[in-house]
Amino acid sequence: MLADTILLLKLYWTIDRRADSGTRRSSKMILVIGGIVLVLLSGALGYFASTLTEESGLIQLRAEILPGLLFTIVLFGVVFVGFNQALQALYLSDDLDRLLVAPVHSQAVMTAKLLSRMPSMVTFMLAATIPALLTFGIGVGLNPLYYVLGLTLIIVTPLFGISLGALIAIIMVRLLPARQLNEWVGAASIVIGVLLSLLIYLPTFLGSGDESAVLDAQSLASIENFVNHLGDLPLPSTWVGSALVEIGRGQIAASAVGAVLTYLLITVGFFLVTILLANRLFLTGWLRMQSGGAATQEIEQRPGLFGRSSLDFILAYKDWLLRIRDPRLLATLFTAVVLALISVFAMLRPGGNGTSLLSPSDTMEDGSVDPISAGIVFCGMLYFLGWMLFNRLALTSLSIERQAFYILKVAPISAGQLLRSKIFGIFLPYAAISTIGLVAGLFLVNFRLLWAPYGWLVLMIMGYGLLAFLVSVGFLYPNLEWDDPRRMTNRKASLPSLIGSVVYSLVAIIVAWFTYIVANAQQAYAVPIVIAGLTLLAGGTWLFVHRRSRKVEDAWARIGTE
Repeated sequence: MLADTILLLKLYWTIDRRADSGTRRSSKMILVIGGIVLVLLSGALGYFASTLTEESGLIQLRAEILPGLLFTIVLFGVVFVGFNQALQALYLSDDLDRLLVAPVHSQAVMTAKLLSRMPSMVTFMLAATIPALLTFGIGVGLNPLYYVLGLTLIIVTPLFGISLGALIAIIMVRLLPARQLNEWVGAASIVIGVLLSLLIYLPTFLGSGDESAVLDAQSLASIENFVNHLGDLPLPSTWVGSALVEIGRGQIAASAVGAVLTYLLITVGFFLVTILLANRLFLTGWLRMQSGGAATQEIEQRPGLFGRSSLDFILAYKDWLLRIRDPRLLATLFTAVVLALISVFAMLRPGGNGTSLLSPSDTMEDGSVDPISAGIVFCGMLYFLGWMLFNRLALTSLSIERQAFYILKVAPISAGQLLRSKIFGIFLPYAAISTIGLVAGLFLVNFRLLWAPYGWLVLMIMGYGLLAFLVSVGFLYPNLEWDDPRRMTNRKASLPSLIGSVVYSLVAIIVAWFTYIVANAQQAYAVPIVIAGLTLLAGGTWLFVHRRSRKVEDAWARIGTE
């Protein structure tokens, strides 16, 4: 078994090395520079933590706190990664059908699959913790045995997370199909990543903005007590952290040696037990996945619920079914909603003087119309909210098809029809959300009801123009080879979509705002002025969208071939 495992590991490492040889030199340089920065930062934090163990430090921490904390981060931080690695390597890999019939042990296949292509997250965690562990020992003045044991223990620590994640994946695959489970894992990783990134800005959103950020003695004491209590948690990682510091100080007691041996048993031992005992579960689950097929269904000769509906509605309905049924696409939609709501909350949040963007009124002190009233600001926020929600959906409206795009391309559907249906599917929810928001704004914001129809028409016209432009950019720069929904957009579309959105929005806002100002200044001719302004806005938008449609039709032959 050992020889088979080593052979498979060498083969996988050779494949990965050849694949990395095609990576751009600039990408390699960025990776190297990022790794060096991470190592230096980790080492600096480890040495700084060693100064906190002295009485003259800002706070005084117990010496065993940092090693135990580092072991805990690696011990439990790899569980989710190990689960995803096991799911991809043991069930969704394209070479398993050949390996399992090859003259090698099945345990060797399972071991090589879990260890050969270590996830980048494991490498990141080791690079972020090993320098801190070493510089902490230098700062405290521990003996060489601390470094030898510390490196050994932290290197074997990911084995616990990998084995536990693999065991969970093997059990879950017996309950859910592997591909469906993979979609849910991808969705969970998207949501978790966004929520973790938002935690950085949580104090800013919750704070009042004028509070002092200086920590007083009471706050420092609370932080000191909290961190020191982390060392009392009943975890194997905290026990081995305390034992490692004791050994580093020359206090080789039986309890310290026992803690180290127990930790090795939990990490290395648990990995070996998982490989030996879970092998049969893995094989039966994989065979069940291979033999399980879709149940046959009778096909009835009937047109269906939408058999006689318009082509635009059918394609739009199909796109939204794809987004809702795929958990990963649903997760990207959820994160867009969260980010949009947070952006609106940040704009509505009162500042230090108690004012917000909706503070202006409709009229000024002299009785004239305020050129930047609360109603205008509110309509602008609805337009911005629509852009936040549907920007990515519009850019990926063609990329969502993936390989099915080529079926649409040879179908009796013109490029203009397909473009129109994609715009229709994005514009309808935008129109519904904008209408509901505007109606709610009539009760929340103090602006004149007479101008509500004008604001609604402006939102509809500008929203249609913006979304049609973004969809056309997505047609010209599709990405039909994506596996991760977070990489659906083509990088070539980033700059044109941003510049075009800004230019169109500025021109449309100037036309709508100028019409509003002139109509209020010349109230006797307000109706014809508003009609003329809306006609100019709608006509300009129609010409803009028409030019984009012609550009897509001209490039239709080469789309998907580059």
